Amino acid sequence: RAQHNVAVMYDSGRGVTADPVEARQWYERAAAKGLPASQNNLGMLFSKGRGVEPDQARAIELWTAAARQGYPLAEFNLGLAYANGQGVEKDLPRARELFQSAAAKKLPDAQFALGQVYYLGFGVEPDLKEARRWFELAAARGYPDAREMLAKLDQELAATSTQAATAPEPEPTPPVEEAAVTEPAAPAPEPAPATSAAEPPAAEAEPAAAETTTTTTAAVSPAPEQDVAPAKPNAEPAGIHLWLGSLPTPERAERQWTQMQESFADLFQSMGMQVAEVERDQRKFYRLLAGPVPDRDQGKEICRLLQERDPEAWCKVVGGP
Repeated sequence: RAQHNVAVMYDSGRGVTADPVEARQWYERAAAKGLPASQNNLGMLFSKGRGVEPDQARAIELWTAAARQGYPLAEFNLGLAYANGQGVEKDLPRARELFQSAAAKKLPDAQFALGQVYYLGFGVEPDLKEARRWFELAAARGYPDAREMLAKLDQELAATSTQAATAPEPEPTPPVEEAAVTEPAAPAPEPAPATSAAEPPAAEAEPAAAETTTTTTAAVSPAPEQDVAPAKPNAEPAGIHLWLGSLPTPERAERQWTQMQESFADLFQSMGMQVAEVERDQRKFYRLLAGPVPDRDQGKEICRLLQERDPEAWCKVVGGP
């Protein structure tokens, strides 16, 4: 536990200069002794390539070891990997099982993810009532995006009730393309309590420090509302563009673009943003497109740089010859 606490200090820069290499060395010592908190955090370093070369396979091994001990943060991280096919074959039932286990231990990240599973219909039939139940639990524990989703659900449930009286079928719930599970904020390093080594870490302990991460469809906290009206979704623009993700609403796409500009200003500062409305299987989603870029080679290089900095980012060159 002392080794883990030293690792967290170097990981988060608390009391010392942040040093992910030093943090990794201390995490490895504690992880080798079977401490699940260190296994989880070490897995995060390997997944993000902080203090070590990125190695998703190693991250999966570490999260699996911690999840076998019932550690909720590791169950959540492993669930994300299975949901999005990152380092393992995509397996939505397994992802839901892991989210369910972590959510039952009151981890708000997992509760929010499970709400998304039922809201977007990832491997299950969409179930807005079940989604609401998990979003409410996440909101009660302070998860930042949960209240926004509850407000959206209220609007959709009201619309569904109105349509039921006038139409044979309710309007379908908008999905995210290809069941790419929105990633909540990455769980932060968690300090081990300064108690007996025989006592397991508390499942509900608060994180020591937030680990910042830019994801395809979510951020650590909701971005502030913009003062201008959101761009009207349209068909995909002509020319070569970068496809940076698919979102359930155009407003979420705009917020995602704002966050990416702030995080990767050197890559996107000269680009504009467009939201393309796409319909598939009677469902709508909204592609976030940035550009234009001069040619496909330059677009591929920007995607390479983006994914080198954030391995979980979605980036694909579209359009053009």
